[in-house]
Amino acid sequence: MTTLDFADLATEAERKHTGKGLKFIAKNGRKVRLRRIEAMPGGDLKSALALLHLVQSKKVSNERLIEAMTGLLIAVASDKKAMRGP
Repeated sequence: MTTLDFADLATEAERKHTGKGLKFIAKNGRKVRLRRIEAMPGGDLKSALALLHLVQSKKVSNERLIEAMTGLLIAVASDKKAMRGP
């Protein structure tokens, strides 16, 4: 089984970015796009930057890190409801 961490996901998103975002299949099977943070509107951008700060921090517990990563994926998703799951 391959292990994928946040840095790998970010690198892959940058590599495959087409301007519209990275295609992603959510837990419920719906297709969403993960938008680039710098292309997000004001409120979404502010939330995403705060979560990104937590994800990049070395002082955050593993539980909080997972919550922040999940929140960041939801924040950058074109369909937040689909990313939250059923």
